[in-house]
Amino acid sequence: MYVKNQRRPCREVNASVAAPTLTFGQFVDCIVSRVEGEHRQLEDFQAGTTLDIHWRPQTLLCHFCQVDYTIIGKMETMSEDLLLASSAIGMKNASVVHDNKSDRSSLESSTQHWLNQLTGKQLRSIQQLYNYDFNILGYDMTTPT
Repeated sequence: MYVKNQRRPCREVNASVAAPTLTFGQFVDCIVSRVEGEHRQLEDFQAGTTLDIHWRPQTLLCHFCQVDYTIIGKMETMSEDLLLASSAIGMKNASVVHDNKSDRSSLESSTQHWLNQLTGKQLRSIQQLYNYDFNILGYDMTTPT
C-alpha cells in the first residue's frame, strides 16, 4: 500500500472522482495538507521534511547553508552553468544537447497558466512552503499578473 500511494501521490484527494488525475489546485492542497497534517507551520524551515522527495523544498535536500557550493546550476541557465563548471575544472568546449527547450516567454506563460488556476490561499501556501527555495535560488516569489 505504501509504494502504491507513493507512486500516485494525493490519490485520496479525488478518490470519489472518476477522473484518474488531479487538478493543479487539488495537488497543491494535498501537498499543503500533508505538511499541515504534521502540525507544522508552512513557513517553518523544516516544514517539508516529510514530503515525498519530489515535492520537498530543495533547501532541505541540498543543504545550501551547510555546503559551500562553488556553482549552483539551474535548468533555466543550464548551458551557461555547464560552461562555468567545465571551465572551473579545466574542461574546454563542454556543451549540452537540450531537446525540447522552451524559450523564456513560453516558460513564463506556462507558469502563469498554472498559477492562475490557484486561489489566493493556495498561492500564499506555496510561497510560504517554498520561501527558502525562492530566496536562496533567486526566484521571484511574486505571482504573475
